[in-house]
Amino acid sequence: MSETLIDKAATQKRWIGVAVLDWASPALASFYPTDVPQDWQLTWYANWCMAVVLPSSRWLAADAAVCAQWSEQTQDNFWFYLFCESSEQLKQAAQLAPAFNGKCAGLIVAQDAAVELCSIPVLRLGDSVLFCHADGLRMARAQIDAWLKDFTGEHGLIMLDGQIVSQIKEVQTLLELMGVLS
Repeated sequence: MSETLIDKAATQKRWIGVAVLDWASPALASFYPTDVPQDWQLTWYANWCMAVVLPSSRWLAADAAVCAQWSEQTQDNFWFYLFCESSEQLKQAAQLAPAFNGKCAGLIVAQDAAVELCSIPVLRLGDSVLFCHADGLRMARAQIDAWLKDFTGEHGLIMLDGQIVSQIKEVQTLLELMGVLS
């Protein structure tokens, strides 16, 4: 039986993950070897990263079969987060989450979004989720340090977007050196 996110959180005082906003981001073009076909990119990505944030444009266009296929393309300890831009999307995402076969770790909403009782964890941008869009490692380090000073939760996520996405491996190494990831 694979370890769930809840099991992992129960055995650790604080759990913080790192993910990219969409494994098909153009900023990741240099991340994939040229001989990796586009339909294998999720599997390749999942070998290097432990989670991905799906933008609403991607998960809204997917049905349960596609979500299950994405789940099958990743290892047991890989997590999907669904980014929601409205309360309506939050409801839709909560309905779609079971299609990920236990690999949907949470929904991400804006800080001011209204959240009803939900059966899946809801993380808020700026609070539980750092939206890191730095231009380099120094700027990323500064953003992460500032966020960590205010972070008091047990489940957090550092979501990479923009130019820093191309440095995903370096960011993970930085986070390990900072003691954020183990």
